[in-house]
Amino acid sequence: KLAFVRRLEGQTDLRRREIILEWLEGHGVAFELHRYDRPDPGVNILFGLPGRGREILAVAHYDAFYLSPGANDNASSIAMLLEFFLEMRARPIRHPLKMAIFDDEEPDATRGWMGMRGSRAYVRTFGTQQILAVYDFEMCGMGDAVGIWPVTDFNAKSFLLENIRKVLDAEGIYHERVGSLPAFYADY
Repeated sequence: KLAFVRRLEGQTDLRRREIILEWLEGHGVAFELHRYDRPDPGVNILFGLPGRGREILAVAHYDAFYLSPGANDNASSIAMLLEFFLEMRARPIRHPLKMAIFDDEEPDATRGWMGMRGSRAYVRTFGTQQILAVYDFEMCGMGDAVGIWPVTDFNAKSFLLENIRKVLDAEGIYHERVGSLPAFYADY
């Protein structure tokens, strides 16, 4: 995983995308390029595993903050997302697992500091009705803490959330459950 992070570190967004696509091709993973042009052109990378019912969406972003090498934010998360995909590919799954590696989530001084373009383009194209849960891989190189944000009722019992909490408790990994986010975008 760390070797993959080092391959992405310090690269342009275009080169990062090329490296990810090379990895997917090398692992025999079928993918789709989701192109958008509002407000600026960008390309999201989509792939996944079949299942029935509403989908579980796992996301990361491949762009880096302006003038940052992007090792932790977000090359570490891309490496973890790809490893997660390989793990899940080897197991039977119930729900469809859709992976999205978004473009343009970080603000960029060269384009007016507007971020969150890739995830917003995804929602404009695909909507959110088929999404059961979102796993956002963000800054996975920071340590062993997990933030859990429900997108619906904070106090509701959720099979997915309860299972995640049980696994984190069993592994001794610190986690915190907080209220809903004000919007759906990959950088949070």
